[in-house]
Parts: sequence; C-alpha cells; structure tokens
Amino acid sequence: MSDDMPQKITTHATRAFRDTADKDYITARMCLKNRLPQQFLWSTQQAFEKYLKAILLYNRIPNTKPSHDLMYLYTKVQGIDGLDFSIPEVSENFIFHINNQEPNRYFDKPYFLTIDADELLDQTVWSIRRFCYQMKPYVSKRTTTLEDEKEKALALKPRETQIKNGFLEKVLENRQDPRRKYLTWHNQYYGQSHLKTDFAGFQFGNPGYFTDQPKGADDLALFEQLNKLIFFPKDLRDHMQEKTQSQ
Repeated sequence: MSDDMPQKITTHATRAFRDTADKDYITARMCLKNRLPQQFLWSTQQAFEKYLKAILLYNRIPNTKPSHDLMYLYTKVQGIDGLDFSIPEVSENFIFHINNQEPNRYFDKPYFLTIDADELLDQTVWSIRRFCYQMKPYVSKRTTTLEDEKEKALALKPRETQIKNGFLEKVLENRQDPRRKYLTWHNQYYGQSHLKTDFAGFQFGNPGYFTDQPKGADDLALFEQLNKLIFFPKDLRDHMQEKTQSQ
C-alpha cells in the first residue's frame, strides 16, 4: 500500500459521504422551509445514512453489506472501539423515527412528521457530525491522538465545529452562498435563530387506501385495483392482505 493511501481513503470518506450528507442536510432544510414533508423525510434519511457511513470509513470499519437501515449503521458506529460515540437520547429516537418512515418514493405508505422536526434534525446532524472526520491518527502529519479529538468533540457547543474546510463550514463562511439561507434558517446549531417553525397542516398524510372507516371496504377495493396496475412493496401488500382478511 502506498504511503498516501490512508489520506486517499480519508478523502473519499469526506467527498463521497460527509460532503454529500451535508448537501442532503441542506436539501432537507430547504424542503422543510418549502413545506415538502415527504422530500424532507427522504433527504433526512439520506443525510443520516451517509454521515454514519462516513464515520465507519473514517475509522476503517468494513461495511460492505448494502444496507440503508439506519439503526444497523448506528449500532455499528456505536461499536467502534475507542470512539465512545454518543448522541442525545432525543436524537437517537429521531433516527429511529426516520428509519421507521422508510423510503416512501411514491406515497404508497402514510408519513408522519414530528412537530419539532426542524430542531431534531439540526440537533441530530450536529451531534453525529462531531465525530464525522478523521479522528484516529491514520494520516502521518497528524500530531493529536484519538483521545485529544474525542475531548474536543465532546466539549463542543451548538454553533461550534472542529471540522476544517467542511462543506457546511464553507457555506457558513460565504455570506453570498445561496445555500446559506437554507442552512441557517431557524437553526440553533448552524445559525443564530431561535425561532420555531409552524408545521400545522402538513405533519402527516395517508394515501387513498389508508383512510379510516367507514370507507374501509372502498379503500381495500382501491388498493386491489391499483395492485393490478402498479408495483407495491411486499410488506405493504402483506399488510393490505391482512387488512382484507380482517374485514
């Protein structure tokens, strides 16, 4: 292995995972600001997945299994020896909530957005991202130890970062960057605002065949007809079949 291979691996972790996650995070905030809840949930899931995969690669933890399961990735990150990865319990619960929403590209399942989704997103990203860089001294020019980096990470306060030349950091530094307003809007962790967002009216939604009684029979009939015309995931088909049998 060449002498610069460790740096090349670290650079790939940054460009392919952390920088891309930063962009997904800004996209999620853009969607929230513009009242696009399904797109917000999707971009949030993508951001969390890539941040966690970045941490695994920064720490040279093999992750060759193709998985989008956030809790699986989160558990792997928690198990990294010596990292002492930790985030607030509310952030852990938010990851669990986002994971349970699952990919919902075609609105084939209900979605639910917690009323404090903006604050939970920002807190969770900030908490995960504290560990999302090369903390272990694989790169020969590094003079600090993992313990030094952990101490700095855990001492951080909202609106503070130890990441040098990160994508979010560059956006924050450039006041002319058009993405900056979406990053800092109502953001207590990467901005100055303490305002709350009003999500009334777009917190949840159901597809037509998920409405409640007394239209239950009509809902099932609609699903049966759609199932002949378009693809539905197996878990949804199984759920609707159980619902049919219970009628």
